[in-house]
Amino acid sequence: MQTDLERPTAERTASALPLLYLVVALIAAIALSILTPPFLVSDEGAHAEREISMAHGYWLALHTSQGIGAPVDTNLSHVANDFRAIQDDVAARYPIARHRPDGRIPLALLVDDQKLQLSHELAFAPFQNTAAYPATLYVPQMIGWRLAEAWKLTILHSLLLVRLLTAACCIAIGWLALRLCRFDRLLLFAYLLLPTVIGLAASASQDALLVIIAALIASVVSRAIAERRTLTRTELSVETLLLAAGIMARPPYLPLALVLLLPSLQAGGRNGRRLLAPSLAIVLLTASLATWQRMEPATDSYQSTHISPDGVDPKLQMGYLRAHPVRGAVTILKGTAVLAPNLAVKATYTLGWNDIYPPWLVYGLMLLSLAGFCVLVSWNGMPSWYARSLLIFALLAVILGISFAEYLIWTPVGAHKLEGPLARYYLPLIPFALLLSSADARPWRNATARRWFLSATVAVFLAVVCTTPWVIARRYYNASPVRVLLTALR
Repeated sequence: MQTDLERPTAERTASALPLLYLVVALIAAIALSILTPPFLVSDEGAHAEREISMAHGYWLALHTSQGIGAPVDTNLSHVANDFRAIQDDVAARYPIARHRPDGRIPLALLVDDQKLQLSHELAFAPFQNTAAYPATLYVPQMIGWRLAEAWKLTILHSLLLVRLLTAACCIAIGWLALRLCRFDRLLLFAYLLLPTVIGLAASASQDALLVIIAALIASVVSRAIAERRTLTRTELSVETLLLAAGIMARPPYLPLALVLLLPSLQAGGRNGRRLLAPSLAIVLLTASLATWQRMEPATDSYQSTHISPDGVDPKLQMGYLRAHPVRGAVTILKGTAVLAPNLAVKATYTLGWNDIYPPWLVYGLMLLSLAGFCVLVSWNGMPSWYARSLLIFALLAVILGISFAEYLIWTPVGAHKLEGPLARYYLPLIPFALLLSSADARPWRNATARRWFLSATVAVFLAVVCTTPWVIARRYYNASPVRVLLTALR
């Protein structure tokens, strides 16, 4: 319990966090939307092609002899391919991301492409890695591309508009999640302002909304848990729709549907009528995922046609797993455990094409500030043993589900090292893990010491967040953020 001296400070801090988030997130997202080179957020070119094809009515990808994709604006594909080629060339010459040099993108390339407009002519383009995604998490982006066409913007300004609309939508949802949450707001505030999260929000990627709606889902669940009640019909309906959007975009997230049961378990309903409505919602979510996978031919096609030169073949890998189930399971479990520390660090601060990292000092300050946040809170958000166990099971099931998918899709057949997991795949799990925390701050004997520690921790964290424009400008262009801003907005 908090002391009387501590409580006013904690309450004032919690009430100020949504507004502080709004200001910092808007500034950081606008800066990153402009400074990040076109289509150089991970898979952003493929996401943009998927978005503009759906904006023209191609809701399902086409499975043709040319590949899996749909008609796309020809000029957009041209510019996306230009920047994708630069990234591929750098990755081929420097396989280790941290060895890639600064200044890999010439500022002159921005000037050359600034006058190229959307052609309003569609031609088939393959985008196999994004073809299986539904339209749900692409709504702001599709609106942005249609507005850009109507206003006859250039390709680069069109992408900037799409990024800004996506960022505005993400920040609005993040602000709402902070307002609604009943677990510790300080931890959710830190999650929403992680440079990796802000970098995704300032992009045309579907991951932008995916990592943010997870915060809103967890916040709504936290209110019911804190009030020791079940979800209302409205809450359950909204939660089911949001979960459906995330699960259909990334099927390994299906176990997260179990969080719908947490309020009922916390309220003492381990059987009977309290579990009926959320259980039906889970069945509906499972059926929705199965229906979408049957509707979208690219879902199965990706598994059968994605073959890379390094011996990756999902069908053969599945056959190997059936023949050697123990060996395959050990590879998945061991690989997940080995990669976990590295992925945890990258989840805090990774930008661009998963290869833009800050200096080690910045990483150290980020981890130090996050550790400080954890010191300030307690972890007794769900006293019910049943609810805590179910949540931990759901999180572990998702982690292993992602590892299993990457084992099939990206790991060479029979290899003993897991390949493919990326930090952003696990980011949406963080808000759900925060349900284990409590809104009551850990008691401190000295309220003044706590206040100074809190202020210092928040200051260090925000200072790290403010480094993101400099890191992007330096790593990609080897130039100052001001110079890149002036060039991009010319």
